[in-house]
This record gives sequence, structure tokens and C-alpha cells, in this order.
Amino acid sequence: VSSRPRRDFVRLQNHLVAATDFYGEAAPTKVEPSTRVHETAWISPRGVTIGPGSVVEPRAVLFSGTSVGARCTVRAGAVLGSVGFQILRDGDDLVDVSHAGGVLLEDDVHVMAGAVVAAAVFRQRTTIGASSRIGNLAFVSHNVRTGRRCIVGHGAVVNGNVILGDDVWIGP
Repeated sequence: VSSRPRRDFVRLQNHLVAATDFYGEAAPTKVEPSTRVHETAWISPRGVTIGPGSVVEPRAVLFSGTSVGARCTVRAGAVLGSVGFQILRDGDDLVDVSHAGGVLLEDDVHVMAGAVVAAAVFRQRTTIGASSRIGNLAFVSHNVRTGRRCIVGHGAVVNGNVILGDDVWIGP
């Protein structure tokens, strides 16, 4: 029983993510030998998989919980698996909700420079469908699922929990 259930839920969620293995323990990162990773890219040592023939350019960041399919390109400065903007107002304070999910890029996805794809909040994945494109400086928020061959234009924002069908184009 709680007099402030939302606040207490967020506190519990943040504790489960930060201090327990409730959401599971990440396996060691696995990068296929045919993948080209620039020396300045940062890939979490745990919880990342990268499929064959993929390219990760300079200063790209792949956080734990990220899975990249075959023949994907992650351009310079792109970030996969970051925390999105999931907050709760607790009185006068804003409290961030920790994200425990992941990101999945299906095969042949192209993420342009500076784009961000946020991790899902719980056990789900933010999923970018096969042969889709995420434009420069675009932001795809938590729990989004795109269909195949989708285009998210340069600088576009797709807010959390949105589902896009196949062949959808979102303009800048």
C-alpha cells in the first residue's frame, strides 16, 4: 500500500535496474568477425550483439541491450540504447525512469549520423524493421516498433510506444 504509487513505482523500477539482476544479466558482447568497427566507437562490453557485414563508424555508441542485425550501418555519432525521456512528476521534482529494455536493428538497417534510438523501458525492445533508415539527428524513443522499409527523416522525432507499419515515411 502506498500513498504515492507512481513515485514508489519509479523508485522500485530504478532500484531494480541499478542494483539487482531482476531484468537479467547481460552476456558478453559478441561482434561478428566481418563487422567493421571504428576504433573510436564505444560498444558496451556486455549485452551487445552485432551481425555479419555491419559497419559501426567513429564515435558511435552502442549500449548494453543493443542487437544489430546483418549488413547494418551505424553512422558517426549515432547512439543506440540510450535512455529516453521517460519521467514522472513527484511534487515539484521530475524523476527519471530507468530503462531496462533494449534496441533491435533488424537486417539492412541504416542509422545516420547523430541519430538516437532509445532503449525500451522494461523487457521489450525498441525495434527498427529490416531495410529501414533513420535520418541524421533523428530521435526514435522507447518501445517504438517500425515495420520494414520505413524512413524516419532527418531530425524527426518518433515518440515512445509508437508502432509504424511497413513502408512508412516520417518527414523531417
